[in-house]
Amino acid sequence: MYVATTGGGGGLLGATVTEAASADARAAAYGACAQEAHALSPTSSPTTVCTEGWEGPQRAWRRLCPTGGLLLGCLHAVLTIAARCGRDRARRTLVLDRVWAVEDACPRAQCSQRLRRLRAWATAGLPAGALRQMVRNLCGKGPQCARA
Repeated sequence: MYVATTGGGGGLLGATVTEAASADARAAAYGACAQEAHALSPTSSPTTVCTEGWEGPQRAWRRLCPTGGLLLGCLHAVLTIAARCGRDRARRTLVLDRVWAVEDACPRAQCSQRLRRLRAWATAGLPAGALRQMVRNLCGKGPQCARA
């Protein structure tokens, strides 16, 4: 089961349960919320949509909001990285401080630079394994993160 949540303006706009993560299932779930929002404000349309890195939600929002900008949120990636740190609090703090520093970057160039430095640090400073791979995966999403 998946819960397609939609938020905006500082609040939760809706949540719909779906049994699949596919673009079609997500489009139907997000579409229900979009219809409710349209009923409240027929002329309103999102200018940007922030999704996680899953392909299903990204395709769904491209269909529902073809003129809006699609931004990549990294919360689930950060949560997965935190889980890969296990019980090592010092390592978790070290890794997450560096990851959040990328998230805090404002200009696109600064974000790109921080992603390159994070990748280099992870490659040299983390042991081979799932944690290093997750950090490197996040760094591979540089263009989408920088746009956000």
